[in-house]
Amino acid sequence: FRTYLEQLGHADISIAPLEDTVFNDAKSNIKYLEASILGLPSVCSPRATFRQVVRNGLNGFLADTEQEWVSALLELVD
Repeated sequence: FRTYLEQLGHADISIAPLEDTVFNDAKSNIKYLEASILGLPSVCSPRATFRQVVRNGLNGFLADTEQEWVSALLELVD
């Protein structure tokens, strides 16, 4: 886990793309939490657990459509 966090720490942006399925709505938001520990901004699909913690534009970005993903990533890159 330590090695994983060290590698993640080299990233500039964390992403958590998940298709809209019942299975994915049951997944945890651990990828967002791990990125938050390291101070990385995240772009996540708006699945159930991500919607509970991510406030779009405030503490991360929620993106479902291709345009939402592009907009969020470009904002973070700029």
